[in-house]
Amino acid sequence: MRQIYIVTLILIMLTPSSAYANGGSPVLLFISFSVFMVGQVWILLAESVFLSRISDLDLRKAFRFVFSANVVSTIIVGLGFPIFLIFILVLLSAFVPGDYLNYIASSGIYTFDMPNNGMKSIFLSLFWFSITYLLTVCCERVFYRGYWYEIGFKPKFSLNKFVWRANLVSYSGLFLIFIFMWGNELRM
Repeated sequence: MRQIYIVTLILIMLTPSSAYANGGSPVLLFISFSVFMVGQVWILLAESVFLSRISDLDLRKAFRFVFSANVVSTIIVGLGFPIFLIFILVLLSAFVPGDYLNYIASSGIYTFDMPNNGMKSIFLSLFWFSITYLLTVCCERVFYRGYWYEIGFKPKFSLNKFVWRANLVSYSGLFLIFIFMWGNELRM
């Protein structure tokens, strides 16, 4: 029986699907590649300009810092978190009675394809967007702290405030892009 669960977990992990993590990047890629590119340009540009303005760094060096931090957070939060979540959900489904499997299934993974779940999909997406926003901020803060210590960069600003504000700027821009492109369909 244990081997069946392991094989099931491996098959689920290998199933092609979109990761709804790291708030912006994979969700944008799910929507379309062109939106993904616009979103990536916005995220990298906004955070690079923000870092350059609050520090004495030129834009090119700020861009390298921001690019590295976003790659690391995308790998950890955008890939690692969904894999961890799938692992937990598969383990839970192995030990939970049948009636509760509906709650596990409605954790936000497949609700978009289910009929009559428009608002549920939006609220679950906002919930996971918030969770991944917090995880992204924490991940980037750890990355910046370690990387800047390693290269000897001593910022004259609060690292915590910078990470929260930089992500707030980039996520707000993503939200505006989303409203601009799909506002009429969602009646916003």
